[in-house]
Amino acid sequence: MSVLHVLEVEALVGLSVFGVAYGAITLVLWKLGRDSERRRRERLLREPAGRD
Repeated sequence: MSVLHVLEVEALVGLSVFGVAYGAITLVLWKLGRDSERRRRERLLREPAGRD
């Protein structure tokens, strides 16, 4: 294998790992945002009208 091929494979593996990590972090943040929004909505429904 040539040096260029090894570097190309390493770059592809690095980008793949970065993509998976980025996707996982994005998914976790999205889920946390949805959960906090749902809790806020439920809290607003439980509070009596006229309170902020």
